[in-house]
Amino acid sequence: MDMIAIWFGALIPTLLLSRLTLLPVKPEHRGRPSRLLLAHAIAFALCVLLLGLTDGEGGIGGRIANMFGDGLVSGARVYALPQIFWFILEWVWRARTARQQVRVEDE
Repeated sequence: MDMIAIWFGALIPTLLLSRLTLLPVKPEHRGRPSRLLLAHAIAFALCVLLLGLTDGEGGIGGRIANMFGDGLVSGARVYALPQIFWFILEWVWRARTARQQVRVEDE
């Protein structure tokens, strides 16, 4: 039950970082699956690294060691499902929007 609560809490940072990573992409390219996947993969990596950095004990050396050790595993476990959720949701939403635009142009 605790992991479900953690996943709900992880929805917010994954959404925000995926929005930030999509900002540099031109609007006409944001619907492409490859660009969308890349933006969400970068957001996922940032979330995992930030959790690993903030989850360590001791000084900066211990936190950096944790970031590339146990922090990667715990960060991936926390943020994988929420990031996949946002990717699928956005992919379906953009595909639906593109289909609606095609219908309007055909009429």
